[in-house]
Formats: sequence, C-alpha cells, structure tokens
Amino acid sequence: MFFYFLLLAIFFAGPFFLFYSSFPLDSDFFIGLWERFVLLSYFLLFIYIGFGIKVIYDFIKSFFIKYVRVPFLSKEALVLLVGASLLLYPLFLAFTNYSKVDLSNFYLGDWLGQDILTSVEPNSLFLEYRKQVMRYYPELKYPDDFLDRDEKDSAKYIASLMHSNVNQFPIFAIDHYPDVAGYKWMTVGLVRKFIKTENYNKDELARVNGQVYKNFKFTDFSNKLGYTQFITSHIEGIYYRSLIELSDEFLINDQENEAFKYLNLAVDLIPDAKEPYIRFGNVYFKNKNCLGAKGNYEKAFSIDSRDWRLADILSSVYGDCLKDDAMARKYKEKAEELKGTSDSLDKF
Repeated sequence: MFFYFLLLAIFFAGPFFLFYSSFPLDSDFFIGLWERFVLLSYFLLFIYIGFGIKVIYDFIKSFFIKYVRVPFLSKEALVLLVGASLLLYPLFLAFTNYSKVDLSNFYLGDWLGQDILTSVEPNSLFLEYRKQVMRYYPELKYPDDFLDRDEKDSAKYIASLMHSNVNQFPIFAIDHYPDVAGYKWMTVGLVRKFIKTENYNKDELARVNGQVYKNFKFTDFSNKLGYTQFITSHIEGIYYRSLIELSDEFLINDQENEAFKYLNLAVDLIPDAKEPYIRFGNVYFKNKNCLGAKGNYEKAFSIDSRDWRLADILSSVYGDCLKDDAMARKYKEKAEELKGTSDSLDKF
C-alpha cells in the first residue's frame, strides 16, 4: 500500500504538472522551469532509492554469507565490504555532477554587473524605481506628481524625469526605452544612452562601443563557461541581445563592417542562434552576393527549420539571385507548408 501511495505522490508532486501545463522544452528557461516542477518528486524518490539500496544490500549480504568464502576475510568484514561497495554509485554521481554545482570559479554574474556599469558614464542617471531614485539622487529635478500613486503609467514618469534632467546628467536605461520627441536611444554596451537626435553620430557609436567592449570583464565570448544552466544561459542572453541590437543599429547606419564585427561576437557567444546568420544573409542579399546570402540563410534554416519566413527568403534567393527555379519552388512549397502549420497552431 505504501509503495503505491508513494508512487502516486511522486507523480502528482511533479510530473502531473508537466503534463497539465504542456509547455514546450525548447529553451533553457522552460527546461529550468521543468526542473523546478520535479524538485519535490526528487525528495520522495529518495525514499524509493533508500529502500531499494536496503533490499539490494540484504540480498547481496545473504548471498555472500551463504555461498561465498574468502579465506582472508571474516563474515563481518565481508558484510562491511558489501555495504561499502553500495556507496560507490552515489559517490560516483557526486563526483561526476560536482562541476554542475561548483560555483567557486563562476564570475559571470559579477562580470555582468561590472559590465553594465562600464556601459554607463560616471555621474550619470541610470533609471530605477521612483522612490529609490528620489532617495539616492536628491539633486535631480523631479516633476511635481512624480510620486503620485493615482497614475499607473510608469513610462510617463520616466519620460518626465528624463526631460527634466537631460541637460544635467547623462541618462542611461536598460530594457525600457520610452519614445520622446527630439531624442533617441543610442546603444552603448549593455545599455542605451538617451541623447538628442541632432547629437547622434554614427562614428561616435562605433568609437564608444569599441572602448566599452574593450573594458568589459567578460570579453572572451567563445569561452565555454562549464555546465550550461539557466543562470548562465540567461546572462549570456543579455550579452547576446545587446550584440544583436548594436549590430542592428550599425546596419541601419549602413556600417556593415562594424555590424559584422559584433555579429561574429554573437555567433561566438551562442553558435546555435539564427539571428546573426539572418542578418549576414540580409547584407549579402542586398549586395547581390548570392552564395553568401544562400549559405547564411541555409545555416539559419538548419537551426530553425520551422521558420517559414526563412524558407520563403531562400525561395527568393534561389529564384531571383541564383536563377535556380527548381530549388526556388522547393523552398516556396516548404514555406507554404510551414506557414499552414504555423497558422493552424495559432488558431488552436
């Protein structure tokens, strides 16, 4: 009875929620979430493991005592040896999995904090929560209704705070970039700087970012950081998104060489991401480099073979650029097939 009770407890404490939620395991975030679901089941599973080891121990002990004779070992020593041998497997697991939990040389979180600060200028305004900003920066100019709880639109306060202090302090932000007439956001390292549109200079964009990335703590993007886990992947994703956003800004400015430099860093950081290859393909296609466009689009499609837009683009590359009608039709049919599947899933 206890066996079946424990079995049901293990199932409903974790795996049941996995079947109920049915989220796809296609990213480190969802895999990490999946592991959180089954944590409680692990504790209950230990009870099974403990009783299982006890059964194995009793069986082996009985077998050795009855049928095995070792001249130089007493029965008590033999029983002790059998018990000790059962510890080999958990010790093996502890040894092989230690690298997954050993954070003694893990500095990526520290590097992230330092690199964010490296991205901003000294004595600048880095947007935070309203009360914290007022407490730590009393010298700022605040709108009269800055702490008004009736207004739920936080973007309004951020915009008004920026407008009041733009001539007093350099302003930087991360993740949230409200639009203000006459101003724009320039990507600088892991953040963006709020500047007047008339002061924006694409050469300054290249110079500043070259200096910022040179001073980063995390500089070797091709370096493998040990066992992949959610925290590592999340922090790598922050650097990766910053590289892609900076590359996009260079591409808007027609600074293709600068864009390629940071896109290559993005590839070093996350080799199995499709976004850099799509941007490489876009540039090559625009410049009539048919083979370069084909190679990069096909690489992106090999990474995500469910993206119908990539199949459609490859159809255009083969048809309009390489003049290969057969391959153009093949990818066009594939795009239509994938698009139909995507549309049906969206409706579902």
